[in-house]
Amino acid sequence: MGYGFIEGGEGGPAVINGGILGGDQPRMVIYVQVADLGETLAKAEALGGRRVMERIDIPDRPSIAQAADPEGNIIGLVQQ
Repeated sequence: MGYGFIEGGEGGPAVINGGILGGDQPRMVIYVQVADLGETLAKAEALGGRRVMERIDIPDRPSIAQAADPEGNIIGLVQQ
């Protein structure tokens, strides 16, 4: 798939995870934990960012979404 998953180690912060994507424009996405995905996506838009991936609810896992800052850098969001 051209995607490498990065996960925080045992005993470390559970909110610092991410992945490295290959392809024509390789990039790294860092995921951070937020209290509310919808609220965080709306705030990102209000500050000049944009939604990249709407909320996805994964069974038995945290829900995730993605936003991009005004320069196009993607930030992953996780809601427990």
